[in-house]
Amino acid sequence: MCETKIKTKRRFLLLATLIVSMACVLLAAEEETQKAASQEVNGTIKEVSINVRRLTIVLSERQEKIVSVEPETKIIINSREATIEELQSGQPVRLVLPPDSSKAILIEVK
Repeated sequence: MCETKIKTKRRFLLLATLIVSMACVLLAAEEETQKAASQEVNGTIKEVSINVRRLTIVLSERQEKIVSVEPETKIIINSREATIEELQSGQPVRLVLPPDSSKAILIEVK
């Protein structure tokens, strides 16, 4: 009887390990898909509109992009997390956006 319990526990552990391994592989694949699907934009902040949570970014001499800063948008300044209130016009930034969207996933001050 004791041997049967040991075999059952081994099977359970093996199955649990397999399930966790598969979940890790699926999560990694989903993350890679999201990274591949996002677009990266570099520019300089022209205007920060805190009340409406929006940035105007100058991409080139004649091109601007208005970006929405969502509550889940990650903002990085000097390698630390920051808030929209810490962003200033004139700062060079790297933005990560979903395809065909102006809602920022990441705003990183360079």
